[in-house]
Formats: sequence, structure tokens, C-alpha cells
Amino acid sequence: MRIYISGCFESRSRLAARRGEVEARGHGVASSWLDEPDQKGPVVLSDPEKCLEYAQRDYSEVLASELLIVDTEDTNTRGGREVEVGIALAFGRKLWVVGPRRNIFHYLAHRHFPAWEEALEQLGV
Repeated sequence: MRIYISGCFESRSRLAARRGEVEARGHGVASSWLDEPDQKGPVVLSDPEKCLEYAQRDYSEVLASELLIVDTEDTNTRGGREVEVGIALAFGRKLWVVGPRRNIFHYLAHRHFPAWEEALEQLGV
């Protein structure tokens, strides 16, 4: 299955490790944002062309996936992961929430897991 892992930009090294665990279970992961380098200051918002490039890439990767797993363990104020959740829901992708439900739309998820270990178990071996 093709999976998109969504989460806070600041959580990407932790989530990149989770990507490895998902791939070890035989699934593909489409979240190339996990490989972006550290950035100084606000995430590229001062560069409109870069913002458009990243938004188009992430949008395409969500649509190319069958399942979106949103990690809600960490908080931020930007909300990109919530847009990705909206895209997944609007286009009929499966949605799993790992961590606390942080807004009403997280209740539309097909599955909710308090922690990654339980979600990984459901992905099988």
C-alpha cells in the first residue's frame, strides 16, 4: 500500500524513523518532505515560489497515496498537516490519526491510535 505520513515539519526526523518502520512492513511511503533539510527561521514562507513547489508536491503525494497517517503528537500553528487531512478526506483516501484528536475532522478518521506502535501493528509485517 502507498502511504503518506503527515505531521509537523519539526517532527520530520522522528517521523522519518517511522517511515522506515512502515517500509519494513512492505509499504511505500510518499512523504518526501521528511527528507528536507533543517531550515533557519520560519519555514520558507518568505519564498512564494518555494511555497508553491512544496504545496504542489505534497498535494500530489497525498493524492498518489491510499492511506494518510497524520501524526498529531506535536503541535504547531501552521496547519499544513490539517490541509493534507482535508485533501485525503475530500478525495476518499483512508485516514488514520496517531496521537490525540486535535480537531473535529480527526473524528472522521477511519482509525485512531494513541501511539505509533499500535498503528504499525495494524500495518502488518
